[in-house]
Amino acid sequence: MDLPEALAAVIAAQDGLVHRRQLDAHGVSDEALRWAVGRRWQVVLPGVFATFTGRLDARQRLVAGALFAGPEAALAGASAARWHGLTSLPRAHHLQFLVPSRLAARRHGPVLLRRTDRPDEHAWNRPPLQVCSPARAVADAARDLRNQDEATALVVEAVQRGVLGLQGLRHELEEGPRRWSHLLRNAVAAAELGIWSVPENDLAQTVARSRSLPPMWSNPTVHGPDGARLPTPDGWLDDVALAIQVHSVRWHAMGSDWEGTVQNDGVYAEYAVPVLAFTPQRIATDARWVVERIERVHAALQERGRPTVTATPRTPLVVRG
Repeated sequence: MDLPEALAAVIAAQDGLVHRRQLDAHGVSDEALRWAVGRRWQVVLPGVFATFTGRLDARQRLVAGALFAGPEAALAGASAARWHGLTSLPRAHHLQFLVPSRLAARRHGPVLLRRTDRPDEHAWNRPPLQVCSPARAVADAARDLRNQDEATALVVEAVQRGVLGLQGLRHELEEGPRRWSHLLRNAVAAAELGIWSVPENDLAQTVARSRSLPPMWSNPTVHGPDGARLPTPDGWLDDVALAIQVHSVRWHAMGSDWEGTVQNDGVYAEYAVPVLAFTPQRIATDARWVVERIERVHAALQERGRPTVTATPRTPLVVRG
């Protein structure tokens, strides 16, 4: 089928995909469409056509979903969070879009349309896609997860990698729906403390239950008396200069070299800084033992002089919203 030049440009910009309303706008008849679909085109969603045969790639599936959802829709929730490059999400088999509340919520195949009376004013316009902003995407995805560890992992990854700023995320927390927001609220609170992983969050909550320990700092900066920057401890009790580490191949430092992290513990010894190390499994399964051990070591360290190191609480990352 010979296409008008303007329509061909539209299809090229949409990765070979086109909606029926666009065909109508350029004068393509029903007969011509049936001829094309019977030969080289295919229907991929109601009203959405691929001008080629074969499977769609990931990008084309996104574009097809956006065309089905309509020009006022925005890629949302976990789908948008993945588009922004976040990886700590369970696998999903559908694409989620937000549409204005005056439109119908519906689902067809892998595409889910959800209504909202609070459209994202900061959505990213990336033709042919419109994508919810990182803060809106992460907030909605965290509410949908229904699991605290997964919600915390998502928020911590987004903040640590600089995908979003805490100010924008807190705005979404306060302005968005209250249902399931406790998961998001807890995750934001963890990120605001400077926590970098789910096991670190578990450690912080465990230490906070103690009646004798002072507040623990998460990921502070530590310098020796010679000005040298020491490795960043996962937890820190400043009154006695006690470093507390969570040794986890999966989680620590969001995927950095785990062996290097363990070797860094030896640097503390050079500055007489004591170190306690725990695994995520031990923290999760025997929190009482963990906190009692920290209490015993903390009490013993109060009897000796504090090493001459300087620690500074970490300021949470606040970058683009």
